Amino acid sequence: MQVVVTGGAGRIGRWLVRELVARDHEVRVFDKVVPAEPTPGVVYKLGECEDLGEVYDVLRGTDAVVHLAAIPSNQRHPYPTVFRTNVVSTYNVGEAAGRLGLRKIVAASSINALGMSMAEREMPPLSLPIDEEHPRRPQDAYSLSKLIDEETLKALHRRTGIKAIAIRPPLMLWPDQLEATNIRGRLDDPALSYRVFWTYCDIRDLVQGFRLALEDEMLESEAFFLTAADALAREPLAGLFPRYWPGTEGIAAGLTGTSPAVVSTKATRLLGYRPAWSWRDSVS
Repeated sequence: MQVVVTGGAGRIGRWLVRELVARDHEVRVFDKVVPAEPTPGVVYKLGECEDLGEVYDVLRGTDAVVHLAAIPSNQRHPYPTVFRTNVVSTYNVGEAAGRLGLRKIVAASSINALGMSMAEREMPPLSLPIDEEHPRRPQDAYSLSKLIDEETLKALHRRTGIKAIAIRPPLMLWPDQLEATNIRGRLDDPALSYRVFWTYCDIRDLVQGFRLALEDEMLESEAFFLTAADALAREPLAGLFPRYWPGTEGIAAGLTGTSPAVVSTKATRLLGYRPAWSWRDSVS
């Protein structure tokens, strides 16, 4: 396919672009910058997803779009900027994709659509393990923007018929930059990961999931968690959850061994997603 990747110069984007090129897709990247090491054969276009005219121009004549461009957290920008940028960007990309007749949009939502990891008032999970049926209860601007992004995709599908898939990545493991997410520190001190429920995904598995969602021809409108098959912890979550989230003893009791708190069962069933990488491959 001819595929546009918005945010394709970013950390996830660079890995995904290489994955798509390796599968013989023709890739066009739309981003604010060109990466220091551009992928051979990829066309790079500079622009802003908040500019609808630019989005129309870059999507015209293509088959599908993977929308990654976003402000990825609340850390460096005011809440209103995070909310406006993410929501408007997703709306514009979806609007252009639907009106131009693209076959599919796959967009990056976030595990934070659940609303718990970045919450100002802590909220424990309502059930474990967490799957796509768990209620979404955002408080902060980033999490709310991702919930609205998912609803934007559903509305776009209803209005235009375009296939629209939302992917919810968790904390990422970067095999070439283990220190970037302090994997060893998180394993040594479980308190560092309790707000993300000790959930993670290796970037190599994540881009596999994005590609599978892009190449699937059956699904119409879905949202998926893509996570590792184990927890980012050296001890079972059945013991960790009650320690950091009092009152969760009952719902966490089944998280024995290496069982994760957030599961990708739906992605395995509908996309054929099978995570192959673990922190145990890189960290002793």
